[in-house]
This record gives sequence, structure tokens and C-alpha cells, in this order.
Amino acid sequence: KCALMETLILRYLERIADHAIFMSNAVNYIVTGKHRPSEDSIVSHTKSS
Repeated sequence: KCALMETLILRYLERIADHAIFMSNAVNYIVTGKHRPSEDSIVSHTKSS
């Protein structure tokens, strides 16, 4: 029962963090007018170098 609660809490914390990143990217775009490159494109770019 405790492990299940820990798993659910971690899942919800990750979801909250994902929403926080989305909101910070939206605010960054509103302020600067530029999109930040996504982490996926950064990772793929560094792997190909």
C-alpha cells in the first residue's frame, strides 16, 4: 500500500513538473518571441556531433 502511494505521488510530481516546464516555455515565448529548442532536439544534436 505504501509503495503504491509513493508511486502515485511521484507520478503526480512528474506531471506537475511537466506542466511547470510548459508554462515557463510559454512565458519565455511571450516575453522574448523566440521558442526554446526542445530537449529532444538538443540531445539528438549532441549525439550526432
